[in-house]
Amino acid sequence: MVYAVLIASNTGNEMIGFSLLLISASLFAVWAVIDARWTFLLLQLFYAGSAVFGLVRWA
Repeated sequence: MVYAVLIASNTGNEMIGFSLLLISASLFAVWAVIDARWTFLLLQLFYAGSAVFGLVRWA
């Protein structure tokens, strides 16, 4: 939730927020693979893509 607040606050902390989102999505994706939760993995790939897009957009 911290990443969402950092991104939405518009205080110049967007890069930190998107980085936290990418880290979170990556860790959850690893768990999804370990636990064979393929639909959850797809959701995390979407979140990771959003994080990368945000990092590129705000860089």
